[in-house]
Amino acid sequence: MRCSNCGGENESGVNFCQYCGAKLEQESNFSQNDFDKGQAGQTGYDPNYSNQAEYSNQTDYSNNGGYSGQAGYYQLTESQLPEEYRPLTMWGYFGYQLLFCVPCVGFIFLLIIAFGGTRNVNLKNFARSYFCVWIIAVVLILLFSVIGGGFATLFSLGY
Repeated sequence: MRCSNCGGENESGVNFCQYCGAKLEQESNFSQNDFDKGQAGQTGYDPNYSNQAEYSNQTDYSNNGGYSGQAGYYQLTESQLPEEYRPLTMWGYFGYQLLFCVPCVGFIFLLIIAFGGTRNVNLKNFARSYFCVWIIAVVLILLFSVIGGGFATLFSLGY
């Protein structure tokens, strides 16, 4: 593969010129628009990246669809992430915390969200962790009730 910047001949499959460090254009299954839309892989990892000589710091990476120029990773903005991977905001966590605290309705919403009522992975994981806290709390309450009931029986017998 020939570098368009310096004309140096490089091995096929490399991303940067070994002579000048310029980014090499390659044929791939995904277009730049796919990376802009976040469809080229959920992690954003560029599998074609291989260890190359240091690339030139003079290359402008500011307008290239989120490519950071480091280790083959792409940085997607929150608006470019698919809906199921968008993070919850602080107010989102606070709102769901309040919703889950409502006595009966909150527990029903907790079960629905934890077991498939949403496509957002972050919200589903938050609901599952909250459900685990509920389970631990119920087990501790039952444990202390049994232990406390046993002590109450001992003290009521006059020992």
